[in-house]
Amino acid sequence: MTLQDVPAIEMPTSGFRREDFISPDIFEEEMERIFRNNWMYVAHTSQLAKPGDFVRHDLAGESVIVVRSRSGELRALYNFCTHRGAQLLEETSGSCGRAITCTYHGWTFDYDGELRSAPRMQPDFDKTPHGLKHAWVNTWNGLVFVSLADERPPSVAERLPDADFGEHQLERAKVAVEYRTVIEANWKIVWENGGECYHCAINHPELGRVMSVTRTGASESHSLVADYRFDRKFPLLEGMHTLTLDGQYRSKRLLGDPDSPPEGMRFLNWHSSIFELTAAADHAHIQTFKPLSTTQTEVRLVLMVHADAVENEDYDAEGIFELHRIARGQDSGLCEKTQRGIGSRHYQPGPYNTVYEYSSQQFRHLYQQAMGQLR
Repeated sequence: MTLQDVPAIEMPTSGFRREDFISPDIFEEEMERIFRNNWMYVAHTSQLAKPGDFVRHDLAGESVIVVRSRSGELRALYNFCTHRGAQLLEETSGSCGRAITCTYHGWTFDYDGELRSAPRMQPDFDKTPHGLKHAWVNTWNGLVFVSLADERPPSVAERLPDADFGEHQLERAKVAVEYRTVIEANWKIVWENGGECYHCAINHPELGRVMSVTRTGASESHSLVADYRFDRKFPLLEGMHTLTLDGQYRSKRLLGDPDSPPEGMRFLNWHSSIFELTAAADHAHIQTFKPLSTTQTEVRLVLMVHADAVENEDYDAEGIFELHRIARGQDSGLCEKTQRGIGSRHYQPGPYNTVYEYSSQQFRHLYQQAMGQLR
């Protein structure tokens, strides 16, 4: 089901139940109700530039390859042969070569999924109904998303009508740094941690030197349990321009219009997609969280710069990435200790801080709605 906005009066006042973090049955239900029915970030279009270029995305027991077709369109194809089910592509990204070929019996498929060749099959064999199965694919601001839903969901643009990153021209960016790590914690712990800054003043001293980590009142978006939060003005401190250790740009080639680059930063936190996007003038930062098991989550960080920027000449990749790397390490430790503590059979969730944890309240309500827990 699709997560919808609901009145704030229905928001929960305390955190997730212990069983929501440790139950294998609940985990499987989450895969079905949430992760198979929403858009999930896969790649930037620059990673799929030429016909045959692909990226592989595994989630919720499925493997999908997104490939650039010969006509220039993107296709999302389930990564198994329609003959005996062998996985077609094992690499996470690359080029399919001249075709997508199954190494088991040699069946060969075009980039759009059509079966081109089935060697030594009987003469009257009809290839037409044996093409690869399709998933849904959608592009938004140069970012590629897939959905495993049975019915096509509303587009990403329809789901995020007010999230405006047009000034940053992210479709003209490229990936400068990509980093993945596995955290020993349930995905909901990791997502809630990324959405609130109640912990920031205590645990992120480096962040506190470039952005405000305190608030005096609730956010404007506190009035709705929204599926996403979009901030046009990220709370940088005076004199700071971006999320680097010193708050200064680490790329000479800025995003957007070179004569009028974007001012300030913008931030998107999309609950149903488990997707976070921060964009400054010098770089954009994506963070996603993929559940691997009840107590394991893969965190993916993607940093993008202008497509024409040259590493070590126009931008300093480590300088851009350093603050994000430090904060991610601090958050990972917090998430893992939370998972260990929640393992106690005596654990009971405490109340939400309604100023700093309103995003967590929104997320939990949307989660309860998707999981059919609201009556």
